[in-house]
Amino acid sequence: MQESEKSLRDLSLHLLRTQDEERRQIGREIHDSLGQYLAVLKMKLDSMSSSQAFAEETKQCASIVEKCVKEVRTISYLLYPPMLEEMGLKCAIPWYLEGFSTRSGIATTFQVPEDFERLSRDAELVFFRVLQECLTNVQRHSGSKTEKIQISRSDDAVTLLVTDRGKGLPTAVLEQGTQD
Repeated sequence: MQESEKSLRDLSLHLLRTQDEERRQIGREIHDSLGQYLAVLKMKLDSMSSSQAFAEETKQCASIVEKCVKEVRTISYLLYPPMLEEMGLKCAIPWYLEGFSTRSGIATTFQVPEDFERLSRDAELVFFRVLQECLTNVQRHSGSKTEKIQISRSDDAVTLLVTDRGKGLPTAVLEQGTQD
């Protein structure tokens, strides 16, 4: 039984690593190719705006392209946040929360002990993806306008606590979950 559980954990970790590597590649490709094309297009549109006849249209086009560049950058960083690998979870979470708050309108706070040290690459990735999923669920389902994120570490455990002030689960669903 223990060997089977270990095999399942190993398989889950392998799948997470594979998915992470694929996200990293996609994120880099989006940023490096599409992002660069859009940046060049914006520069060309900016240079065209000196002609009076095209000025207003090119300014509008340049504005749209600038929004596209920002969106491409955001998508590529969400697929694989370079800050997570470079600086760790302690720095990547506030960066992610800032963007999440801007996109969602949900105010977030983050608490982490000063002495919180880096975890293994795999552990940091798992915690980051769990946080992304939690915040996505809050945004879609809870209706909360605030979010509190805490991370802490004891001798043998790391805890990620995500707290919101949303509508919660209906009583019937909670009762059903305790009957099993």
